[in-house]
Amino acid sequence: MIILKSSDPKGVCYVETKNLDGETNMKMKTTHKDLKAALINDKDVTDLSGEITCERPNNAIYKFEGTMKIPSVSNQLSIGPENLLLRGSSVRNTDYVYGVVVFAGHETKVMMNSQSAKYKFSSLDGQTNTAILLILLTQLILSTCAGIIGAQWLKNANLKAMDDPNLVDTCDGAVEEDKINGWCFHSEDYYLDLNIGYSIVDGVLTKTEGTSSELTNPMIKKLGTWILIFTNLVPISLLVSKEMVALFQGNFMSYDVDMYDQE
Repeated sequence: MIILKSSDPKGVCYVETKNLDGETNMKMKTTHKDLKAALINDKDVTDLSGEITCERPNNAIYKFEGTMKIPSVSNQLSIGPENLLLRGSSVRNTDYVYGVVVFAGHETKVMMNSQSAKYKFSSLDGQTNTAILLILLTQLILSTCAGIIGAQWLKNANLKAMDDPNLVDTCDGAVEEDKINGWCFHSEDYYLDLNIGYSIVDGVLTKTEGTSSELTNPMIKKLGTWILIFTNLVPISLLVSKEMVALFQGNFMSYDVDMYDQE
């Protein structure tokens, strides 16, 4: 905010900026000398009109450049940091101050200097997370490969079983349409809608139901199975163990007499 008039006859305003720069000493802000002569009373302030040209918002709290054009004042007024009241500063030993706002909200210098708190992340935590991600990626690759191999093996086993006359009554409760040479090709996981039935139409093996290919369905099931098998590869307990070690190490350091300094 640019100071136009203050309760002091000389146009002086005292402010405390400890919230901005940590300094507790009073700083003096003043109105422009030409404004001080032009604005005698409160009515002169309310009737004031003009134009202010200044720099774009920035985070430099000790820097400000601008000009003010007022019809009642012939000369163009130069405005500097001594004429600017910053958000976050406290007015002291001054009854009132009149001013005009130039920056507000997130464009104020105190807001542009504020930064979000940084999350403290140790190098050990970073290495642990990287290792877990690599292990998880390895688990997915192994599970996918095992699922594809298992699905291919299952397909070959099913096709071979159809030609084996010794395999009979292998699917209790199945209807005749679901059997080929006594071999049932329907999975019990019917609720997943991943089942594939087979029938012989004009001497040709035909898929009777299911929404995907005969390799995709078993692969999805095998993939989930192998992910469960490889679950122990991901060291979830490692994070808990690391935190417990850090806790005990901190207690040891707190009670270590050799680390105590009387001063």
